[in-house]
Amino acid sequence: MSVLTIFSCLFAVLGCGCLGILFSIPFKSRVKQLEEFYGVMDGLLLDIEFRNATLSDALERMGKNCSGAVRDMLLYISKSIFEQRCIDMKKIWQKAADRFGNELFLSKEDMEILLDFSKKLGCGDREHEKNNIKITMARLKLALDDARELSVKNVKVYRGLGFLTGIFLVIVFV
Repeated sequence: MSVLTIFSCLFAVLGCGCLGILFSIPFKSRVKQLEEFYGVMDGLLLDIEFRNATLSDALERMGKNCSGAVRDMLLYISKSIFEQRCIDMKKIWQKAADRFGNELFLSKEDMEILLDFSKKLGCGDREHEKNNIKITMARLKLALDDARELSVKNVKVYRGLGFLTGIFLVIVFV
């Protein structure tokens, strides 16, 4: 076997393996983003109970602690709340979901959890807000458990399938 053939075989296996890893990224990213949104809800709960912070300030603070599209979405929502005097939370969150939805790896059900949260946001007293956040946290926890289960299963499948495809191509063409 020549060096070129060996190099080509190695390139095929590694290339297909990288594609498998690339296809597994959305599953891991969904888990990470759901964890970040869960942390945001936990932080909002603490802000309501102890800090008496405005929603705009709390979301800005939470957004700065997050990364990527979650950060961008929260900062956009915070800025929109701060700039508008007549606040329609559902509309603001829907605009943010439309704007950043392509960057998020969340499922439609995950986005519905966040949009349901926004429908009830700002419509009641502190206890109502705390209950809304706790319900959202419980729903996010269920979605997070589901996402973790899917991630464990699918990440292994895609990675393995990528490398096996590379090995298969080497066997077929050599």
